[in-house]
Amino acid sequence: MHEERLKGIILDEAYRGIEIREGDRSLTVPMAKAVMRAIAHNAVKGKHFSQRLFAQLVGEVETANFMLNKEWFASAVNYKDEWEHELARRTRHGITDLPDPIPHPDHVLLDMTTGTARIAGPATREEKARYERWAETWVEYQTDIPMMEDWLKHRRGDARNELSKTIAILRKTEAILDKVLPPDMKNAALARARREDEEERGDG
Repeated sequence: MHEERLKGIILDEAYRGIEIREGDRSLTVPMAKAVMRAIAHNAVKGKHFSQRLFAQLVGEVETANFMLNKEWFASAVNYKDEWEHELARRTRHGITDLPDPIPHPDHVLLDMTTGTARIAGPATREEKARYERWAETWVEYQTDIPMMEDWLKHRRGDARNELSKTIAILRKTEAILDKVLPPDMKNAALARARREDEEERGDG
């Protein structure tokens, strides 16, 4: 407990704000950043101790980052491989009542050249629900924007200007959603919308 309290004190002090001068400006930066900046400045001035210390610190950070990235990449490769096999098994046996994994293996993107991995999609249940709402909005825009652009042809004056502004905002939002959403989630949302339309027409 004493050791944990000491760690807390050290970190509190390391991230305590301190005012420094930079040219004609005064900046408030964390103590750790101010110390590192002082070490770097002294290293540039040729002070050997600061040069050795700075090189050591940079080397240790780069090594730690490399090892962390290596572990993350290996974990991502294993995760993607195992879940692809499991989803293929489900498809072979016609299993459709089990939920997809989060993140979905299709959303785990591996770059074998750089040895990096990233998740291009939801990584938690909460994020998945958010992405699904975004996908529904994106689908609605596929109908709403063309419809509003058709209305625009028959508007004049202030009404036309306001509608043009609204369309521009929707277009910008639609472009952002189109970029953020994974293709499979957009396709799934489009399929759901088509099914709902068909059901409504059938009821009618």
